Amino acid sequence: MILNNMTDYFKENVTATLGGMASLIVFMGLGRFAYTSIIPYMQAGAGMSDTLAGAIASSNYLGYLLGTLVFIFFNKMRYILFVMSLAAIAVSSAAMGFTSSPLLWHLLRFIAGFACASGFILSTAMLFDYLAGRNAARYMGWHYSGVGAGIAVSGVIDPVFGMLGGWEGAWIMTGITAGIISIGAVFWIKSSPEYISKKNDVVTDSAKFKRKKEFWLLSIAYFMEGFGYVIIGTFMVAATQNYLGESGVSYIGWIVVGVFAAPSTIFWFYVSGKTGFPVALIYAFTVQLGGLILFVSLQNTIAVFVAAITFGGTFMGIVSMSVTFGKELWVERSTQAVAILTTFFSVGQIAGPFVAGFLSDVYSSYTYPLLLSCGALLTGLIFLLYLKKAGGRYAVCKH
Repeated sequence: MILNNMTDYFKENVTATLGGMASLIVFMGLGRFAYTSIIPYMQAGAGMSDTLAGAIASSNYLGYLLGTLVFIFFNKMRYILFVMSLAAIAVSSAAMGFTSSPLLWHLLRFIAGFACASGFILSTAMLFDYLAGRNAARYMGWHYSGVGAGIAVSGVIDPVFGMLGGWEGAWIMTGITAGIISIGAVFWIKSSPEYISKKNDVVTDSAKFKRKKEFWLLSIAYFMEGFGYVIIGTFMVAATQNYLGESGVSYIGWIVVGVFAAPSTIFWFYVSGKTGFPVALIYAFTVQLGGLILFVSLQNTIAVFVAAITFGGTFMGIVSMSVTFGKELWVERSTQAVAILTTFFSVGQIAGPFVAGFLSDVYSSYTYPLLLSCGALLTGLIFLLYLKKAGGRYAVCKH
């Protein structure tokens, strides 16, 4: 009887986690990042400029920002809105393949961005509440691996159907794939009442002031990551094709990004458990910056794969560590902390592609936008180093 109960407990936790992973494959891997691998087909087949490509990406991230601001405080009808968000990703993605209007592209990507944010927040909240209520929150790391898995999926299907049916076929197949995977997300994920922590930490006024200073330093660094990473995430495939003159390596590289992104949150939480969040974030920023510098400097196949590994292996780790660290720094207002951090990050995401696309068209090269990305990441790293120095003992404590 005990063994059967343990088996059921394990199966239910795994099933719910798989539902969460499936949802992030749809919301983030397909709804958010599939655009990266379809850009070259839209440029070749629809004559889309780099400026337009960047502006459409910014529309997607504007939708993501607004969705975040709306749903970070929303806690009603979660499952119904979760299903509606999945449907919005599938429909808006497929619809991209049925129009050549830049205005409609902007609108559809905005809708996808809004649905990405709402779906990410809702699925994460529902899964955490379910698992935490069963003392199984340790499974959450696997939930975030859905982002990398989704990038890998888009890296496989987009070039195949892009070659067979052009950019239209790639978008339509992205929508169909999102719809199929959504079925698993709908049936596997569990919805339960909000989990309320029983921890009651007491924080002195002086400690609160010190932590708020660290929080704002973290917010600026997080803004720089949002600005810097999104330029790589938007133009990596197109830049690789521009540097190497062929497409095969670019799509394999994008798949590598997804493969290394999948386990990255688990790895970086292990590192941060040993070093503390500030040190782990410094390591992650340094690795991401180093890979990008190599990519811009060498512009060869080896540099592409190194950049794919360092980018894929860090960006989700930076996101998850920053949000968790921010909640610890402002523990008495953790929801507002997440909202502020996400706003900083999202503003960076909106500005990054727009500026990068403009620079790429002006200079007819992806080098200048990528150098701008390097500058943003370096600035973020400097703020993290200052945070570590200013934070004293707290900044290096293990969690």
